[in-house]
Amino acid sequence: EGQDRPAYFLHLAEVAWMLQDARMNNEVVAAGYLHDMIEDCGYTQQQLTEETGHPRVAELVDWVSEPEKDRSWEERNGVYLQRMREAPMEVLALSCADKASNLRDMLRLIDRGYELDSFLSVGKEKQIAKFEGLDELYSGVVSEKIYKRYSTALSKLKDPKAYKPQYVIGELQEKSVEEFQQAVDEQIGREMLEAYEKGYGPVLMPSND
Repeated sequence: EGQDRPAYFLHLAEVAWMLQDARMNNEVVAAGYLHDMIEDCGYTQQQLTEETGHPRVAELVDWVSEPEKDRSWEERNGVYLQRMREAPMEVLALSCADKASNLRDMLRLIDRGYELDSFLSVGKEKQIAKFEGLDELYSGVVSEKIYKRYSTALSKLKDPKAYKPQYVIGELQEKSVEEFQQAVDEQIGREMLEAYEKGYGPVLMPSND
């Protein structure tokens, strides 16, 4: 299963791309790239502020960081949901983009033949309930562009048997786009490649320096 998961950077890029595509401000887009730094990489909000020089970016990342992983899944999820109930719109947009990308990653694994329960940390019913709880918070608040991706992916996850893969890479002729196609390992999907052709490539491409 590990080799079928897209490179981790692509999750960060997809989250940031969704935020930029919804015309969120630069601080929110930057937080999209960095949203796991506190939760998964051991940073504190203060350390992230010092290293980035942007207190607001660090604050946004802290908002969407789940509690310590020594707590039960149920407890962490409960704390996260309560935090999102109190969150401002920019935080909800960041959270929604993150969870939309998570859902789309799940659909990509289903596309590759995996059963849903084979890659969930808890049962399907609990996961669906979590996403439905978040859906109630995102709906009518988050940018329609981001929310539509979230709600569409959630609907497909609820009924994987009816899911028809849409992440198909078209044949592209330009060398730069072909390089981009290889970089995303045919995981991100047609809409991101189309966005690249329209000029969003620099947001998604890693630096060559």
